[in-house]
Amino acid sequence: MLALCCGLSFSAIAASTTSIGQYANQQTRQIASLFPGRMAGSPAELMAAEYINQHLKRLGYQSDTRQQNTAYRWQPQSGEPVLQKVTATSVIAAKNGLLPGEIVIMAHLDTRIPENTRQQQQDIGGLRLQGVDNNAAALGVMLELAKQLSNDRLRYGIRFVALSATENSMQGMENYLSRMSDNERQNTRLVINLDELIAGKRLDFVSGVKTSATEQADSAGKALAIAHRLGIPAHATRLSGADNREATPFDKAGLPYLLVTADSDGHRRQATLLGDLTDKDNLEYIDQRMPGRLAKRSREVISILLPFIRQMNTTAG
Repeated sequence: MLALCCGLSFSAIAASTTSIGQYANQQTRQIASLFPGRMAGSPAELMAAEYINQHLKRLGYQSDTRQQNTAYRWQPQSGEPVLQKVTATSVIAAKNGLLPGEIVIMAHLDTRIPENTRQQQQDIGGLRLQGVDNNAAALGVMLELAKQLSNDRLRYGIRFVALSATENSMQGMENYLSRMSDNERQNTRLVINLDELIAGKRLDFVSGVKTSATEQADSAGKALAIAHRLGIPAHATRLSGADNREATPFDKAGLPYLLVTADSDGHRRQATLLGDLTDKDNLEYIDQRMPGRLAKRSREVISILLPFIRQMNTTAG
């Protein structure tokens, strides 16, 4: 199956030029349909990671997988919670620039694991969850950005991260940050985190608590300006100290941070809009209940982020 999946990826790369966002839409649909149940440590997660890894290598990036030993809590019907150990697999791909410095673009790879029998009965997470909004669509966008930028002459390096062990409090981001050297941290110009791009009615560009006003203007401010110029509904805000859900380790470590997501009411939510429900966060439900949303939102995000990243990073010549 993996050979077939990689073959699909390579044929897509070799295909004729497509319109903005179409490639992201195609990749989202492949990842969601071929690899449902991308739970950390599962066969589907491992195959999805290798699919993305081979895809990025084919685009010319230095790419490899990275493993993390972690665990999540399973609550039996009676008794104390039990730690279930897993080995999660992430993908990290990079391309060097002419100058020191790097832009990190990440999207989480894994889907939610049920933590008790009740969640299993309610079909929250699990083997059949396609995880389109959370988070195959972000992976699709990341892959199109990688494709579009693959031949650019870069001022700063660029790093794409399909990160696992982010669900179920498995500390995937903490682990990734802990393995960054001091030099890598100092040279990080911006961390762009793509998350839950589809279900919300408008795009949100959310700066970190410790992201300075200047950094916010250079990231969220410029992305919002591009969105408005294109007539795309969007909003920019900053996390407050009370926004625990999106306060990532990168933000806490003081790295310039930009969350790109979608919301419906302008307030930071504490749960996914589709609830990680198998019967909702899937292609059929989204295509029926939000017709055209996946293609449109993919196009909108790429139309904003691609010129934003190029403005920040591309050199002449």
